[in-house]
Amino acid sequence: MKKDIHKIPNNRLKRLRLKLLIYEIELQYLPGRYMYIADLLSRNFIKRSSIGEESLTDVIHTVCDIELAYKNSKEQEFIQKTQDDEVLGKVLVYCKSGWPRTIIEDGQLKHYSKLKMKL
Repeated sequence: MKKDIHKIPNNRLKRLRLKLLIYEIELQYLPGRYMYIADLLSRNFIKRSSIGEESLTDVIHTVCDIELAYKNSKEQEFIQKTQDDEVLGKVLVYCKSGWPRTIIEDGQLKHYSKLKMKL
């Protein structure tokens, strides 16, 4: 339950996690031999109408807006920090203009030159 929504690979689990966002939940593992009423709870459920799905749509849009705002603010910060960093600034220039045949400057730049095909 601590994993971020965008890191959950299964769409069904994402929807479940979105539905549970409005609650403050603390989960604790309990072995099956100690769950005395689990069978009763799984069979005796309350049937609900689909009215709750409208609020889920609001939650999804709110989460998307928050995530988008977070991404935009952090993206600009990452761009600025990358340009300010000496080694990453050189890596950025080399990625745009082409890597030199040999790099004799420092160890960090040599590390990135080995990864140039992946950058």
